[in-house]
Amino acid sequence: MKTIHDFASAASSFVWGPYFLIPLLLFTGFYLTVVLHGLQFRDLWHSLWLALVVRHEKDAEGDISHFQALAASSRMSQASARPASPPLLGRRGNRPARHCGYRERNRRG
Repeated sequence: MKTIHDFASAASSFVWGPYFLIPLLLFTGFYLTVVLHGLQFRDLWHSLWLALVVRHEKDAEGDISHFQALAASSRMSQASARPASPPLLGRRGNRPARHCGYRERNRRG
């Protein structure tokens, strides 16, 4: 069992070490730049304009801006990617948000 642990520890330190991880990240960035024809450079200004410029569209419903919608959707995608995360704290100190008195306020009878 110690041999397996030592092998796993050595493999982990190699994979997460700077001699493997940094070249892997650089190669991946270069590869995606070539395959996507420089998408991150080509459409940078347009994407920043869409995210940051305040636009008022006629006949549009809703109370949030485009940037607020982008921020909310990215936060929800991060939250759904971590199903084992600890619950958020509610209004009452250290109690989880799902126990903030909803059941007490909405009981019948």
